[in-house]
Amino acid sequence: MPSSPADASSSGQRFPGELCNVPVVDGDRVAAARGLADRANAVVLLKGPTTIVAAPGGDPVFLNPTGTPLLATAGTGDVLTGIVAAFVARTAG
Repeated sequence: MPSSPADASSSGQRFPGELCNVPVVDGDRVAAARGLADRANAVVLLKGPTTIVAAPGGDPVFLNPTGTPLLATAGTGDVLTGIVAAFVARTAG
């Protein structure tokens, strides 16, 4: 089990519609992110009104409720991916 999200073997970010192969029960986005993180053994960022960050192995899920409609602008996902990659690179030993 990873001790932190940076310890997972990979990371990815997805929009809710891209998780169509993950069973979502009653619209439970946290469960969907956790399920995908476990199945992919990867850190998952599920963007939306509240961005969800889930790591495999039952680690705590982090919620960021500070998003705005401006984050739906093209390219913000690319910026987010770059930020995540920078943090992962900083913690890689």
